[in-house]
Amino acid sequence: MKSVPASVLAVLLATSPAPAEAQTDSSAEISEVYREVSLLRPQASAAPAKLGDIISGSTALRTGVQSRSELTFPDETLLRLGANTQFSFLPGKHEFNLSRGTALLKTSRKTGGARIQAGGITAAISGSLAIFNTPPVGEAGIAKLLLFYGKSSLTVCGVEHKLKPWQMAIVVIKEGGQPDCDSVQVIYFDADTTARTSKLINLKDEAVSRGLAEGKAAFLAGTSFTPVDQEPSGGFPDNEEINILSRIMPMPEPPPPPPPIIPESPEEPVFMPPPPRPLCPPGEAFDEDFMKCFPIRDTVDPG
Repeated sequence: MKSVPASVLAVLLATSPAPAEAQTDSSAEISEVYREVSLLRPQASAAPAKLGDIISGSTALRTGVQSRSELTFPDETLLRLGANTQFSFLPGKHEFNLSRGTALLKTSRKTGGARIQAGGITAAISGSLAIFNTPPVGEAGIAKLLLFYGKSSLTVCGVEHKLKPWQMAIVVIKEGGQPDCDSVQVIYFDADTTARTSKLINLKDEAVSRGLAEGKAAFLAGTSFTPVDQEPSGGFPDNEEINILSRIMPMPEPPPPPPPIIPESPEEPVFMPPPPRPLCPPGEAFDEDFMKCFPIRDTVDPG
């Protein structure tokens, strides 16, 4: 049997297809590709992403104009990327970096949650559905975190801002990519309408539908008012994936407590004395039936 020359063996190894990458807790499978979606590997040209590709390590995923993608993790955590978005992994389970764009993250109550970093801010999500949006790295703009149900928080300049269902956190990003530490606002938004109009939320998902109902119930239990047109200070950029410009709701003032109820004591009956009997003039007598005086008549004995 002839041996294969080393030079030929090297060529065969270099040209042979790479083995399929196995999915682990720190990896995700591409479960949806819509229009332009690219894989960005270190020291390699961008390659079109395909259904079933496994993303992990230093590989990044980038979407183009009017494009979307979806990543599914072994524990059923779901990550959807909107248009013009770039995503990559960070060391640790469910630790991600969002260089720009919009990401929807759905986590189960059974998992440990997830964290998304973007510049100097971090979004933490646990057992919830949330959308995180950030301008491109190094550019000025507004970053925002929207919570539909579950638990979430946005950490800015070391300060954690916790959110309730139907709340969103907004922070101004200065030129150079650093957050304005004093610009954080937490306000309400119409999550019901946003969920129905967003391209990233799948209302046919039973877990999502149940979670949205729970989030709405939690919101209605804590407040009662209707959406009004009101932008947060500093403006609000257009975003086709979120589209909530006209659905910002102001934080309501808590209603005053109701006055205490003091039981009324029953009234005692009032005794009304009979009217005084008038004095009748001579020759008259008082009649009890008619309550007046009548002349006294002499009676004649008929016998």
